[in-house]
Amino acid sequence: MRFKPDVSRYKYPEKTDQHMIDVKHQVDTNFDENHRYYNNTFWYHVLRFFANIIIIFILHPFMYFRYGVKVEGKENVKKAKKIKGSVMTICNHVFMMDYLVVNRALRPKLGYIMAWPINFEGPNRHFIKVVGGVPIPTKFKALRKFDEAIDNIINDGHWLHVYPEGSMWFYYPKIRPLKKGCFKIAYKHNIPILPMAISYRPRKGFFALYNKKEPLVTIRVGEPIYIDHNLEKHDAIFDLQKRATHEMQILAGITPDDPDYFTLES
Repeated sequence: MRFKPDVSRYKYPEKTDQHMIDVKHQVDTNFDENHRYYNNTFWYHVLRFFANIIIIFILHPFMYFRYGVKVEGKENVKKAKKIKGSVMTICNHVFMMDYLVVNRALRPKLGYIMAWPINFEGPNRHFIKVVGGVPIPTKFKALRKFDEAIDNIINDGHWLHVYPEGSMWFYYPKIRPLKKGCFKIAYKHNIPILPMAISYRPRKGFFALYNKKEPLVTIRVGEPIYIDHNLEKHDAIFDLQKRATHEMQILAGITPDDPDYFTLES
């Protein structure tokens, strides 16, 4: 039976894609049609190279000490790395630093990540930028520039990470409904999706001596999911969304006989 952490101290929003945190605003950034959403300069990649070294040798050990991070399904990551070109990775979003858990599963791969624009104006903005953060604009005119950036990221062969639930909920034990947008992107570019899910473990042994309010975490990686080209566009996108939802629930330990399991209806 899967472990459900105590989340009684949290109040989750009514809408499943609604944010439950307030990011401390520190700088103003105009995410309009003139903003550079995709940084592909030489010096930016040099910076990312050294940042990735710091992440692997300093932040990953820190995450193991704090959360006891375990990775299962590494063989599926190896399969995905053999795919020529871009891959879209998806995962549930369950605490502030869970991208480091995703990164631990994929290392040393460091792709780009679609992110909440407010995060680029808060205290973690520099880290989010250096790991490849791409702000999702809210202004209509900026969406074309954003779409072009995503197109270029994928066309250049970089991996793209998306949190398809749309927001972060602390240690939420279920998988929330996945937004359709990322599956439209995958269909448009004909790229596979690598599903992942974070689940929880109780603190035992050494880990039970500290940080008792937070559970230990396990990230499981599933097999790449490919588009069914026998279907029409609308049906193929829905089929991709449906299979990804099922796979993420299974990876999180939520089986069809679990009351938290749900299926998408067309």
